[in-house]
Amino acid sequence: MKVSPLSYPGDGVLDVLIFKGPKTDAFTLLPRIYRGEHIPHDHIEELRVRHSLTVEADRPLPIEADGEILGATKATFDVVPQALRMKL
Repeated sequence: MKVSPLSYPGDGVLDVLIFKGPKTDAFTLLPRIYRGEHIPHDHIEELRVRHSLTVEADRPLPIEADGEILGATKATFDVVPQALRMKL
C-alpha cells in the first residue's frame, strides 16, 4: 500500500496526508491508494513537516502508526533527522 507515494525515508521530513472528504470516498479511493495514485486529490491535504507537528481535535481521536494505536489526540510528533539508520 502506497499511502504516501512521494515520501522518502532519508529526507528528514515527515510527510502527512489528511483526508477531509466523506467516508464513502475512503472506500472508493482504496484501490488507488494501493497503487499510490490517489494524490493529488481534492479531499486529501498534503503536509511536509521539518520540525514538529501537533494534532488536536474537538474530541479524543486515536493516533495510529503502522497499524498500532499509540494513544489519542492531543499529540505532538517531533522530526528527528537521521534518528534511524536505514539501508535503502
